[in-house]
Amino acid sequence: MFQVFLLRHAKSSWDDLNISDIDRPLSKRGIKNAKKLAIYLRNKPIKIEKVICSPSARTINTYNLIKKSLNKDHHFITDQSIYECNENILTKLIKKINKNTLIIGHNPSVTESLNKICKTKIGNIATCTLVKIIKENKYFLSDIIKPVK
Repeated sequence: MFQVFLLRHAKSSWDDLNISDIDRPLSKRGIKNAKKLAIYLRNKPIKIEKVICSPSARTINTYNLIKKSLNKDHHFITDQSIYECNENILTKLIKKINKNTLIIGHNPSVTESLNKICKTKIGNIATCTLVKIIKENKYFLSDIIKPVK
């Protein structure tokens, strides 16, 4: 048994519409929510062995705000394939995982992949929401942690 965590990046800023999508930073609310998620993670005994992150600024910024709350020996990589991907790409990636892994990505692929792999019908995973999936014989949705506003 192992766990896969899906994290939709924290809220991004739309203050400068001239910034390309991949370079959009976090908003003030996004930073605040990511810091709250970091506190939650620090208080939970979650052993993340690997973090796979989209290369966008908002996903990297989200990771940077929570990384000190993860165990120190986790392996971090960015993966271009999960930036603007569909649920099939993210689902294939999830099915290759065999240890406790956190994936930081985007919607709609986070929500659609969760629904596909766990056979759920969740309408939308909000920004900075962490979803815990347990893999035993099949995938089970275990927990949804939303930021406190």
